[in-house]
This record gives sequence, C-alpha cells and structure tokens, in this order.
Amino acid sequence: VKTDYFLEENSLGYGEIETTATVLGETQTVNETQTVEVNSNGQVISFLSTNSLGQTTNTTSITYEGNNISNITYNYVEDNEEDYEYNFSYNGNTITRTEVGTTISTVFTLDDNNRFFKKESFDGGTLILSETVTFNEDGNCTNSITTGNNSLNITYSYDNFENPIPNQIYNLGNMLSILNDNYEDTIGDALSHDFASKNCIATSINGEPYNFDVTYDNSNRITTRAYEISLEE
Repeated sequence: VKTDYFLEENSLGYGEIETTATVLGETQTVNETQTVEVNSNGQVISFLSTNSLGQTTNTTSITYEGNNISNITYNYVEDNEEDYEYNFSYNGNTITRTEVGTTISTVFTLDDNNRFFKKESFDGGTLILSETVTFNEDGNCTNSITTGNNSLNITYSYDNFENPIPNQIYNLGNMLSILNDNYEDTIGDALSHDFASKNCIATSINGEPYNFDVTYDNSNRITTRAYEISLEE
C-alpha cells in the first residue's frame, strides 16, 4: 500500500489523498479529497471525504460542550455497518466514551501534562481491555502494556531527528484522533508513530524486535520507513 498526501497551502486538513494498493497482483488506485470544517472557536466540527467522481464517501461530525468534545458521529456511505456514534462525558482527568447502540464504553485517563496514559474498555461494565503507556524525557511514548482480551507489551525507540508528521499532516492534534479510535486500538501506536516529536525507528512486540529500514533526506526527514512482519497461524 502506498499513500500520497497532497497538502493544500494554509489548509487545516489534507488536500488530496491518493492510495495505491496491490493485492495478489491486482493494483487499484483510489483518490480522496478531504475537507475539514472548523467553527468560530477554531474547533474541528466536520470531515468530508469525496472520491474522484465528486461523490461523498464518508463524513465525520463533531460537536462540543465548551472546549470538550461531546459527540462524534461517523457515516460511511456505502456500508451502514461501518457507521458509529460516540458520546463523551468528563470527570476530572478522565474521559468516558460510550458507543451508541452497543454495550461498549471506554475510559481515557490523562496525566498532569494532559497526555493520554491509560485506556480502559468495558463491555456492559466488565473490563475487557486495559492499556497503560509510559513516556521518556522528550515526552514520547516508550512503552505500552495491554491486558485483557489482548496481552501486549510494546516498546518504541526513536532517532534524534524531528518528526515532521505532526505539524504537516496530523496538525489537528492527537486529542480528536485518539478519541475517535476503535476500542481495540492501542493509543501507544498513535502516540509513537503520528504524534511523537522524534521519529519512531524500532519497536518490540512481546519481546520480538522489529527494526525499521529507515532512509533520510538532507534535512534529516524520513523519506522511507519500512518493516516486514511474518504472520503465522
């Protein structure tokens, strides 16, 4: 899979996103244009994606109570089973997300630096997943431990160069992106790959290391980052 982002100057979101995927010898290219809408307070209130024919493929709507996100509603036009709606409530340093139409709820806990460091998901009140992350002196996530339905111990290692992704692509911040994830997603992956100040160049999953094959340009920006994972039954 190869994805190109054609960013519009002074844009809050992407311009055009072109994805080319080759599976079993068949290659398909998909072009999407994403529009981001903000309100008078600078808060993101919607994402709209259209294909090369100008047809709407998916929409995301976000509502707020003051500075807090109160609802996220996602609509995938072609398949209603992909739709979801999240409601949010706040108590101190915790954010509780409930998924409308399901028994799933997720509690996010923030530390004193307003960073996500714990994620707990419940099914009908029963804890099914719990993830805790730790940070280094640069404020980057170095470890994620998940217990429950999945048992994962993931470590992340970084180089000494600035990660250009948060400012150039994911410039809306990690709060919205993480609150809009799936309950099974690990916040450690998002924090380390998309929102870290340095470039993630290696990881270890349950003790098995994965060193990325990384190349840089003359400004020490990553031009390629590749790795292989062998899947066994």
